[in-house]
Amino acid sequence: MDVEALQRGTELLVKHLDNMMNEDPEISDWSAAFENYAMSKFSLGNYATTVRVGGKGDLGIDFYSELDRKYHIGQCKIPARDYLEAHPEKIREFGPGSKVIDDLSTALRYLLGDSKLRANDRVKQLYGLIEADRSHQDLVLVCFLIVYGKLDARTNESFQELKAEWKKKQNVSIILQDIEDLATEFMVGAARSTGDVDLAFTIPDNNVMRSKDYCYFLASASDLYTGFQQYGWRLFDLNLRYEIKNSTVNGDIIRSLSHQRTRRQFHHFNNGVIILAKNYRVRDDQSGVRVSGAQIVNGLQTVKSIYNAVTMKEVTFDQLTKDCLVQVKVIRVDDQMILGSQIVYATNNQNPMAPRNLRANDLEQKTLRSDFAMLSPRWFLQVKQGEWESLTQEQGRFFKDVVGFPPAEFRPEHLNHHDRGDA
Repeated sequence: MDVEALQRGTELLVKHLDNMMNEDPEISDWSAAFENYAMSKFSLGNYATTVRVGGKGDLGIDFYSELDRKYHIGQCKIPARDYLEAHPEKIREFGPGSKVIDDLSTALRYLLGDSKLRANDRVKQLYGLIEADRSHQDLVLVCFLIVYGKLDARTNESFQELKAEWKKKQNVSIILQDIEDLATEFMVGAARSTGDVDLAFTIPDNNVMRSKDYCYFLASASDLYTGFQQYGWRLFDLNLRYEIKNSTVNGDIIRSLSHQRTRRQFHHFNNGVIILAKNYRVRDDQSGVRVSGAQIVNGLQTVKSIYNAVTMKEVTFDQLTKDCLVQVKVIRVDDQMILGSQIVYATNNQNPMAPRNLRANDLEQKTLRSDFAMLSPRWFLQVKQGEWESLTQEQGRFFKDVVGFPPAEFRPEHLNHHDRGDA
């Protein structure tokens, strides 16, 4: 990541954490805000049990999320706010004195080993949940070390040793998320925040099926990752819903990408994506396709799951490029809205869709949303499934374009977004 992107990503993080503290009186300080941000990012979804643990007796555990015998456990480290504001372009190194490895080791030994340490009630509760699931083969424990900075050489060596030690344990993995991972996430969509969405696809087998006004091909999954990184949620303006965080289908997609065998079979077991476009152009040798004025109307969950798999380090970008193909169908249309609604109605069945979603692009729904937003206090009318959560997770960068006002205006101090706005 270059210095400019690092500085911009850090500025967005600081702004986001400040907004969290201003909008939620229960978030009392800078570290708590970062823990809440990380907890939301790495939770297992809306239906999971997600608890912030940090405090006396936390044994190095800042939060955990549990759903169906899968556990995400997080430890968070961030420099002081004054340091980040004064040095947004610098990367803070965390060494042995930060105790990141000691804390991580302590947490794992308590939860899965033999430890007599005294824990607080929330950690004891987590221990009890894991203990009850330990006899089940489908128990999965993922420990995230979330550091807004870098580990120095000595500490990184200790981290790799700890990771290798616990890799031998069944269904236990340790994942490092450092400043590059986190700042990059804040830059999603920033590269091309305006103008048409133009996508480029590489065709590994140089084979494109074409007919009047559409083409079909198998593209590298890495091209879809790049597209989301460049455009963010603008890829899905015509889609009828946003990410379904708790979906078992999405979890299955991520797991299938983590193993080479299932990556190579991905295009057989996944419906792929459908793109409406103003135009497209196939190279003479059929080695690539360029799509202009693109909108993905079917396959959002696939694209976002591919992106999540990379950011969670279940798969690398190079592995996606080498091993993973996705079915892509591009349709040239004059009126994206009319044909898009028909296509979504006919093809959105990977994750069950509520009938109300099929009306999400109607003019009446958009008018109602505008009318609710004009009330005092403002109300957010959610016309697309997952809309509030997805748009606010993007740090509100696209929220105002969609709704007309920034998200903070819909969240008075005494209420949170669950109290107003999910219609």
